[in-house]
Amino acid sequence: MTDNTYKIVRFYFNDSPRTIKRGLTLEQAQEHCQRDDTRGEGWFDGYDHDTGPAKCHLDHKTQEALGFDFYRVNNSRAGGPRYVIHYLAFADSYDEAKRLANRLGFRIYRGRDFGGGFVCQSFNLENTAESIINAREAVA
Repeated sequence: MTDNTYKIVRFYFNDSPRTIKRGLTLEQAQEHCQRDDTRGEGWFDGYDHDTGPAKCHLDHKTQEALGFDFYRVNNSRAGGPRYVIHYLAFADSYDEAKRLANRLGFRIYRGRDFGGGFVCQSFNLENTAESIINAREAVA
């Protein structure tokens, strides 16, 4: 995402805000927030610059072996942390990457803010990265 795109953030009076839409122009974001259905009892929608998902940091050695970055996305419905990574982290072809990713518990990421990625829930990102590295080595 660039500085010229905006995201819609739903603010709750007694809870953390959540990004609900990304990749909008300033006019689209303003138009969205002016509608009557974008506020209710205990919540309202606002907009902000969209910088895209936050890049996650791994141990230098693990990051170098993996060769790709994880990005933090919205939590699962149960509240668990979720991360997305590009399919090339698994294999050169998408079909092979999908097979390997599914075997490791990843699913296709369908969010508009990241194309060609797989998502997983992880409470230990270092172990998740190492499982990808080990699975790639086992296939090779």
